[in-house]
Amino acid sequence: MDKRSDATAMTPGELKVVAPRPLTVAAAVIAIGVAGLGYVMWSVMDDFGACTTVEERSIPSPDRKSRIVVFGRACNATVPLTTQLSVAPLTGSFSPETYPPFFVTRDGGHVDAAWRSDGVIEVKPPADTVIYRQERNAGDIRIIYK
Repeated sequence: MDKRSDATAMTPGELKVVAPRPLTVAAAVIAIGVAGLGYVMWSVMDDFGACTTVEERSIPSPDRKSRIVVFGRACNATVPLTTQLSVAPLTGSFSPETYPPFFVTRDGGHVDAAWRSDGVIEVKPPADTVIYRQERNAGDIRIIYK
């Protein structure tokens, strides 16, 4: 037989209120703090590697199907500004991820580029620039450097 008094006896369906334990509260606060710190670090690092692309000019091919896109790219304080050239369709938006550059130079002056025919591009970089990439072809298009 139950020896509890009628005042402390629980009836069916009644919930017992339990005070939170200090360790449980501390663990919850620490978990929320770690999650918040992780989010802040992720946000900062996500922006750290972000690059800005600025299209400087576009040179249409003689057959008006393609274009040379001359663009500048800056990523962060530790990566120098570059001038890059890609071949992309004449219409539509440009993305260097979709249309990777065939020529990349440290930004040091004007890069001349021109179509010699539908399948040939001529590129004249500044004389004393640092060249990071200099491909001989961009798909089916041949690249000539002067």
